[in-house]
Amino acid sequence: MLKKLNGAPKSDLRILGYTDAVGSGKANLELATARARVARNYMIDRGIEPDRMLLRVFGEAVSGNIEEDIEQQSELEEIRKLYRCVVLVWREAPE
Repeated sequence: MLKKLNGAPKSDLRILGYTDAVGSGKANLELATARARVARNYMIDRGIEPDRMLLRVFGEAVSGNIEEDIEQQSELEEIRKLYRCVVLVWREAPE
C-alpha cells in the first residue's frame, strides 16, 4: 500500500476499522477506532500525509453497502468477516 501511495501522490487511502458483535456497542466502536488509528499512524510514520487518509469505523451494527467506492464489495465483506480488523482501500486520483 505504501508503494501505491508513494507512486501516485494524488491518490488517497480509506482506512476502515471494524469489530464484531462481542462486547458492548461502545467498546466495539472504541476498538474499531483504535484499530483504524494504528493503521493511520503507521502510514504517517512512513511519510504519508494525514490529509490523504480518511478513517471510517464500524461496529456491530454494520450491514449492507458500507463503502460505495469499493468495486469488489463481496471481497471486502469476506475480509471483514475473516479478520475483524482494518481494511485499507487505495483510491487512485481522478485524471
